[in-house]
Amino acid sequence: MFGWDFQNNKSDRMKLFLFILAAFLIVGFLLSALFRGINNGSEEAAVDDKEKRAAESADKVDSEPAPSTEEKSTEEQKNEYDQTERFSKEDLEATKELAVKFTKAFHTYSIDEPTKYLKDAKPYMTDALYKKMKQNGRREVLDRSYLTVKKTEVTPVTNNSEIVVRW
Repeated sequence: MFGWDFQNNKSDRMKLFLFILAAFLIVGFLLSALFRGINNGSEEAAVDDKEKRAAESADKVDSEPAPSTEEKSTEEQKNEYDQTERFSKEDLEATKELAVKFTKAFHTYSIDEPTKYLKDAKPYMTDALYKKMKQNGRREVLDRSYLTVKKTEVTPVTNNSEIVVRW
């Protein structure tokens, strides 16, 4: 093929490898372009629907007067990541206490009873999480034969969920 000597010449073997690589790359790019062309036909209809909805929503927005950010004071603006605006103080305190109890139960470890932490933390876990943790187990480093929780601090975090409280 092309006067190459594949048996004795290393550079000819390299040329053959590059030739085969180029052939596979060309075929791969052609097939990906073909499949993209097929998928674009079905996506164009979806894009047209999205453009229509965007135009309708833009018409609605144009008809309503937009409130100015300068008019709103900083007190009136809502922080979408603040949990205190979505949950009551009682709910936040209850979830904070629950998080502390779970942390104390889960992070306590004794080499004498290696699965006790899991039994203690079970009331605070879902069944799926408990099964997963039981299956995977816990591997402590050799330096940690006993691990106890002496002090806990709860840090509020940014959270824009209306369902889940995070600490």
